[in-house]
Amino acid sequence: MSLPGSLAHTAEQLYLPLRARRQLLEDKEVHFAGYRVPHPLEPAIQIKVQTRSNNPGPIDAVDSALIKLTNELTALSSSFEKSLKAYAQRTGAHRAGASGDMDVE
Repeated sequence: MSLPGSLAHTAEQLYLPLRARRQLLEDKEVHFAGYRVPHPLEPAIQIKVQTRSNNPGPIDAVDSALIKLTNELTALSSSFEKSLKAYAQRTGAHRAGASGDMDVE
């Protein structure tokens, strides 16, 4: 069993650590993954990961989980943009300039 790894991250939203923890726990080599918020008024979290062996170690497991999560979110974003374009064509809605706001008429 490898030694647990601890990471610190600053975040204002808790979606990333929740999703990263879930992604880590999908890895069969990860024995434990958790996070905590030391103080609710500070935008910081601490992540703990323990792997079953040193290969991959905790840092490599986190890297792998974040790469998989990035790929998943990229695919979700692409799917959303594709659906948004299809909706706009179907309904006559259009996107406003580069600000990303959507006007629906």
